[in-house]
Amino acid sequence: AAVKSAQIGFPKSLALEGKVKNVRANVIAPGLIQRNNERSQKERINSSPIKRLTAPEDVLSVLDFLLSIKSDAITGQVFVLDAGNDVRYRFLLE
Repeated sequence: AAVKSAQIGFPKSLALEGKVKNVRANVIAPGLIQRNNERSQKERINSSPIKRLTAPEDVLSVLDFLLSIKSDAITGQVFVLDAGNDVRYRFLLE
């Protein structure tokens, strides 16, 4: 948990401190990544709220967006790509 907090906290601090030099820092936090062999992942796919896993292309799409001019107003954010599993676990714990 400490490492995860550091991985999220450092870019947030960098976003605040880097504003003087127009530095933007964001985090992409992928969940389970789909592998080539979907049979072994069938249970994980069925338990996902949207019945799929994060594909490598999903991560690349967010990265492409963050590197584009369209994301100039975004900094200090965490982009969770986990097919809705984070939301599901939060509601199960409450």
